[in-house]
Amino acid sequence: MKTYFCLLIASLIFILACEKNEMIDSLDSSSKLLVAIKENGKLITEFKYDDLNRLIQLNNYHSDTISYSEIYQYDSDNKLIKRTFGGFIETYEYFSDSSLKTTIKYYNATDKEWKIEYQYNEDKISKGITFFNGSESGYIDYKYDSNGNTIERTGYSNWSEQKDFIDKQYKLTYDNKINPIKNLSVYPIDIVQNNNPTYFYHYMAIMSMYPPEYYSTYDYDTTGLPIKEYRVPTREYHASQTFDYEYINKKKTNER
Repeated sequence: MKTYFCLLIASLIFILACEKNEMIDSLDSSSKLLVAIKENGKLITEFKYDDLNRLIQLNNYHSDTISYSEIYQYDSDNKLIKRTFGGFIETYEYFSDSSLKTTIKYYNATDKEWKIEYQYNEDKISKGITFFNGSESGYIDYKYDSNGNTIERTGYSNWSEQKDFIDKQYKLTYDNKINPIKNLSVYPIDIVQNNNPTYFYHYMAIMSMYPPEYYSTYDYDTTGLPIKEYRVPTREYHASQTFDYEYINKKKTNER
């Protein structure tokens, strides 16, 4: 009886493992890559990928012309290790378990460097210690929702006489659908977005105007990917916007 029970458990584990692999295979075969975001038929943002379906370039457009670009590079384990944009070079280091260890941003024109060293609690980034040109300059606190999305990222500077002076802050809420991309031109790499933002707020102390703040709703395809975004700002003098999301199927690769 004991032998039969063990065989039964082993068989169930095998069946579940096969079903899980089938689900993963099905997801991989039907997964899509976001390649374009358009507004009123005009290309706003373009995403380019390599043969391993890794994002390697982001282009923002204005009047049908590229106005801004980012280039991404990866290591042999497919971890993002370098981002190049607007004269900046941002590099990423990881712990042995592939969790983010440090972010280093360098601006060659002025020889300035910004660094963040990350601390963890229950597999989530709980705090980032910030440095400017080698000197500790402040810290960042993080908050998450029940799906593991970052809902607050608040940076504090120690350069001010005011204690806990807020230097930068993101506030977000999310839907429960699939997020097709991590847009590093908008969100730092340490912001986790498993789902799509439905509320966005970004404050910086150096701003000369109100912080960007808006709500988003989406239309989705049958797989749960957003295909249209309706963005409504919180201030009346900013116009509402509608964006269309365009996809291609992932390339088939030999990697598992």
